[in-house]
Amino acid sequence: MYLQESAIFLSTTSEFLFFLYLVNLSPLILVFSLNLFYEKNILFLFLFFSALVFAQPISGTYTIGGTNPDFSSINSAVANVVLNGVNGPTNFIIRNGTYNEILQIAAIPGASAANRITFVGETADSNLVLINGSTNTDQQNSLRLDFLEYVTFKSITVRQLPNVFNNAVVFINRGKYINFENCVLWGHGSSTSSATEYVIQGSADSGFVARNCFIRGANEGLSLSNGSSISHRNVLIENNNFQTGGKQLFMNGGAFSIVRNNYFTSRVLYQTHSRGQFYGNKVFGTFQIISSSGWADNKFKIYNNQIYRTGADLGATYALRIGSSSYLEIYNNTIAINSTNSGYAFYAEGSFTASSPISFKNNNVYRIDNNSNNHTIRIPNAISYAEGIECDYNNYYSQGPSFMDEYPSFTDWTSTTGFDLHSTNLNPQIVLGEDLLITNPLLFNNGTPIPYIDTDINGNFRNPQNPTVGAFEQLSAPTIDLGSDTTICGTDFVLDAGNPGSLYLWSTGETTQTISLSSSGTYSVFVSNSEGEISDTVNVSINPFPTISIIATEDSICAGTQVFFEVTGTTLEGLFWNDLQISLIERMVMPDSTTLYSGYFTNALGCTSTVEKTIYVHPITETSFEIIENSICSNSGTFNLTGGVPSGGTYFVDGNETVNLELSNYENEFVVVTYSYTSANFCNTTASDSIFVDLCTSISYNTLNTNNLLYNSIEKMFYFEGDSYLNRQFKLYDINGKVVVDKTITSNKLKLDNDLNSGVYISEINFREGAVRSKIILIK
Repeated sequence: MYLQESAIFLSTTSEFLFFLYLVNLSPLILVFSLNLFYEKNILFLFLFFSALVFAQPISGTYTIGGTNPDFSSINSAVANVVLNGVNGPTNFIIRNGTYNEILQIAAIPGASAANRITFVGETADSNLVLINGSTNTDQQNSLRLDFLEYVTFKSITVRQLPNVFNNAVVFINRGKYINFENCVLWGHGSSTSSATEYVIQGSADSGFVARNCFIRGANEGLSLSNGSSISHRNVLIENNNFQTGGKQLFMNGGAFSIVRNNYFTSRVLYQTHSRGQFYGNKVFGTFQIISSSGWADNKFKIYNNQIYRTGADLGATYALRIGSSSYLEIYNNTIAINSTNSGYAFYAEGSFTASSPISFKNNNVYRIDNNSNNHTIRIPNAISYAEGIECDYNNYYSQGPSFMDEYPSFTDWTSTTGFDLHSTNLNPQIVLGEDLLITNPLLFNNGTPIPYIDTDINGNFRNPQNPTVGAFEQLSAPTIDLGSDTTICGTDFVLDAGNPGSLYLWSTGETTQTISLSSSGTYSVFVSNSEGEISDTVNVSINPFPTISIIATEDSICAGTQVFFEVTGTTLEGLFWNDLQISLIERMVMPDSTTLYSGYFTNALGCTSTVEKTIYVHPITETSFEIIENSICSNSGTFNLTGGVPSGGTYFVDGNETVNLELSNYENEFVVVTYSYTSANFCNTTASDSIFVDLCTSISYNTLNTNNLLYNSIEKMFYFEGDSYLNRQFKLYDINGKVVVDKTITSNKLKLDNDLNSGVYISEINFREGAVRSKIILIK
C-alpha cells in the first residue's frame, strides 16, 4: 500500500496523534514535512509522504551490530519489530560490543507464546554485550517496557550511567511474560542525587521471570507493585544474585510468586501478596512478610531458607518478621541474628486463629550475639493465639541471657503455652561462614518429615523419616548392614542400604537406596556421603513359590447344588484345606450360603502358596402348586392349569410344557402336573399335584367326605364313621394309578396288609348309585 502526497484535516492535535496510532507509525522512523496553520479554529495538517511502503511482519533470526549486521543498532531493530510486528518466533542476536543507547520498547504486534521475541547476546557471557544507558529528563530508564508481551532478554548487560535523571534501570509498564535470563542489570550506586533508584521497577500483569541474573547497584533492587488496574501474578525469581541497597526484593500485591535459590544481601519484603512460595534462598538481612497470606488449600510456603541478620537498623532488628499474615507454613529454615541493637531472630504478630493459622516447624532459630536486649523468638499474646499457631520440632538457642520477652526460658515457654513439645533447646554449634551449618550431632535427624520438602537448601536429599532441623541437612557417616546371608521365597525381595541422602552404587549398577531382587546371587553396595563411605555384601537365595490354583465346576450356584473342586498346579501331594484341616486334591461341596474356600500348599523348598475360591450361593424360591379338583371326567373337554405360586412359572405334563390339560387323552388314570418356576438368579424349583381322569361311563361321580375317613399309620388301619360304608368295596389308588388297597368294608375299621407311604391317593367306594372317589393327602 502506498500513500501519495495528500492532505489530512484534523481539528485538534490529539486527533493527529490518534491518526499516528491508527496507521501504526513510529515517530522514530517517520520522516515527513509538516505545515500547520489555523483558520476558523480548525487545525490543518498537511502530511507529505514519499511513497512510504508498509512492510510485512517478520520472523526468524537477525543480527545487531558488528560486521554486516541486519541492524546497526538495537533501537533500529526495536523500531522495525514494533512497527511491523512478528508472525513467528523472532531472535535478535546482539553481537559483542558496547551499545550507548537507551531503549523504549512498546507492544509488538503478533507476539504470543508461539511467536516469542528474544534479544540475546551472541555468547553465553553477558559481560561481552554492554548496553550503556545515559538517561535524560524525558527517558529516565535505560530500558523501558510499555505493555510488552512475550519478550526475553538473555545474556546481556544493561547498565545505567551516572545521571541526576536516573530512575530505574528497567521500568515495566504493564505487560506479560517478560523474561530476563543470565543478564547483568546494573544501576549506579551512589550517595548523591545521581544514584539509580531501582534496578527493576514496575507492574507486570503476569508471567514475569528473572532467572540467573546479577542485580547490582541502585538504592533498591527488584520492585513489583500493584497499579490501579493490575495485580501481578505468576512471578518467578530464581537463582539471582542481589547486590543492591534497601529492599532488594519488594513484592507488593499480586499472587502465586515463586522466589527460590536466590542470594540476597539486604532486605526482602512481601506486602499484601497471596499464596507465594519462598524457598532455597540465602538472605543476609531481614525477611518480612506483612499482610501476606495463603489460602486454606494453597498455603504461603517459606522453607529451606537461611535468614541471617547482622548489624543494626533504626529501631528493632529482625531476621524473620511476620505481621498480620495467615495460612503460612514456615519449615526447615535457619534463622539467626547477630546484632548490637535490640531485636529478635523470629518475630510473629497478628490475629492468628484456628481458621487462619500459621505453622512453624523444623526451624533452627539462633542468637549469635549476647546482647541482653535481644531475644530468640517473640510471639506477642501467644497463649491467646494458641489455636492459630503450631510450633513444634524446632530448635531454639540463645548465646545471650534472654529467650523471649514474656518467657525467660525455653521451659517457661513450652510449659505455659503448650507449644514446641517436641522441640529442643540445644546449642547447634554453628560454624560461622557462608552456610550456617549445624555441627552438634544431637540435632542431626531431629525433625519431622514434611511431604513436599525432600531436599535441603543446597539440594541434598533430606532424611525422609527424621530430617535435620534448619535449612541444611546434616549427615552422619554412613553405617550399613544388609543382614545375614538369607534364603527367601518369591521374586520380590528388597535390599535397603539405609542412610537417606547418601550416594549408592550396587553391584547391579543401580544407584538407588533400595533394589528389588528377582534371582539368587551375591549382592554388594557402596554407600558414601560427605562424612564417609562404607560397603557391605550379602548372599541371597531365592526359591520359587509353588504354582497352584482351584478349578470349580461352577462359581455361582443355587442352594442345594453340589460343586466339584479340582486343584491344579505343580507336583502336588494335596492341598491343605483350612476348613477341613486335611489335605485333598479333589473335593465335593454343597454350601448353603456364599462360602470362601481356602487352602495352602508348601513345596519341597519350604515355599508356601495360598489359594482361594469363593462359591456364590443364590437362595431358591419356595414354590407351591395344588389342583383343587380331585377327579374329573375325561369327556369334560379342556382343563385349564392354574394356581402355581409364585406366578410366572411353567406347567408340564408328561414332560411337555402346556397350559391346558386335554382330558380326552386320558381315561381312568391319574395325571401328574408339575409347576416349574425360575427365579431372577436362574434357580429352578418345582411343585407337583395330580388329578384323576375318570372315564365316567357306568358310574356316577360323587365325593367322599374325607372327614369321615381316618388313617392310623401305627395300626395300619382306616376308620370309617357311620354305617353307610358297610359291605362296600374299598379301593385305594396311588398317584401312578396303581391299586394299593382292594378290600371289603366289613366294619368301621379296615386293617391293611402293609403300611402306606406319605403321598397323594385316590379312594374309591362303590355304592349302588355308583362309585364315590376322593383325593386323600396322607402325611405321616
